[in-house]
Amino acid sequence: MKLSRFLALNVIVTCGLCAISTGSAKALDYAWNDSNVNWTNATSWNPTGPPTSADTATFNLTAYINQPVTGSSSVLGLIIGDGVTTTGSLSITGTSLTLNASGINMTANAGTVDLGSGVVVNAVQSWTNSSANALTVGGNVTITNALTLSGTGAIRLNGTNNGTGGVNVSGATVQIGNNAAFG
Repeated sequence: MKLSRFLALNVIVTCGLCAISTGSAKALDYAWNDSNVNWTNATSWNPTGPPTSADTATFNLTAYINQPVTGSSSVLGLIIGDGVTTTGSLSITGTSLTLNASGINMTANAGTVDLGSGVVVNAVQSWTNSSANALTVGGNVTITNALTLSGTGAIRLNGTNNGTGGVNVSGATVQIGNNAAFG
């Protein structure tokens, strides 16, 4: 009888420790595979997605036949390029793209990027362009948290932007295509 109580207690403690050690889910990096234009189509991503607000969306293809259409989506951040592969020009359109704490990281050798959808800055973040090609944000940007624009490349703001988060420019070349680009 004592042995069975010992085993039962050991199983309970072990399972409790397993539950404690698993913690929260780790963010995944979803890579666009160009199989479909629909951002929310699971087969457009590797691993099978789409990414959620806790995941990054990566675009690292040499050419894009199917330009992504977001609808209304939310991701942790965008990564364009890997710094080695020369990527094709990318145009992301749709209703609204919410970016969380990882913001935008456009690496060296990334092709031009045009975000035509509206963008919501949902957490303190940076948009960094380290490419010789421009990052253009054509849609309206709602800046609800502090946004830092940085890098060696150009960041073009063409939409009517608003919000109370504020914008800090740290080394980036910022081009304003609309008088209301800073609210």
